[in-house]
Amino acid sequence: MIYIRFVVGLAALLFAGFLGYKWGASGLEEARAQLAEAARTGEIAKAAQAAAQQRLDEQLKAQALVLEAKLKAQDDAFSVQKQELEASLGRANQRVAALAGQRQGAEKELAQIREQMRGADGGQLEALRQREAQVLALEQKLARQQDGLICLRQQVPDDEVQTLNQVLAALRP
Repeated sequence: MIYIRFVVGLAALLFAGFLGYKWGASGLEEARAQLAEAARTGEIAKAAQAAAQQRLDEQLKAQALVLEAKLKAQDDAFSVQKQELEASLGRANQRVAALAGQRQGAEKELAQIREQMRGADGGQLEALRQREAQVLALEQKLARQQDGLICLRQQVPDDEVQTLNQVLAALRP
């Protein structure tokens, strides 16, 4: 009878070990499956992140190229405007000199007319007065043009240029 107890106890022990192994192994297999699923999800997320990063990098490069092209176009336009301004200012100096010569000619003519008016009478005096008015108007016109060109050559502070540009921009259609 001792042997029977021993065999039954051994059988119960073996059965209990078998049940423990099955229950423990089933939990282990489930944990392994969850771990594999988590790893697979992580790889999918990493691939999606890499693809999104690559798309963003390409978009940034494209935007940088567009921005660089716009900046180059602005630089080129500015260079053209600067050259035009420098050429205009160079012509302004020549025009100021030419206007000064014209004004001197008008002043000489005005002096001659006034000298002739001293000895003139009647109809000749009236004609000389009309000519004097014409020469005075011409001299004033030349003076305004010369003053405008001289003003054009003057240096202007940057903040004043910005203000002027804002005012001009508001006037444009």
